Amino acid sequence: MTKLDKIKYSFLKELEENENRIVEGKEIVIPTRENYNLNDEAYGNLILYLENEGYITAQYARAKDIPVIVISANITESGKEYLKSNSTLGKLYKGIKEIKDFIPGWINI
Repeated sequence: MTKLDKIKYSFLKELEENENRIVEGKEIVIPTRENYNLNDEAYGNLILYLENEGYITAQYARAKDIPVIVISANITESGKEYLKSNSTLGKLYKGIKEIKDFIPGWINI
């Protein structure tokens, strides 16, 4: 499993969880470059990749032709299908998230 696979899954999972957050009246979460320790260019390329693959719809501000500030992002049906078809990553994501919540100061992946 590559770092891109982990980041892609994590990003999409957070957007999927936003649907529940909205219903529960909680604040929505749009993962930032800091969550994944990415520079602006790598983060922008991630957003473009997810959008080009049809996994997300997003509105963003651009600098040097890449997204640098994501204003809104939503998971698409294709993104949800990606999550379902990669359920092994889901188990890993859930385990890491539980460990992260348990250990103070854990760095996001």
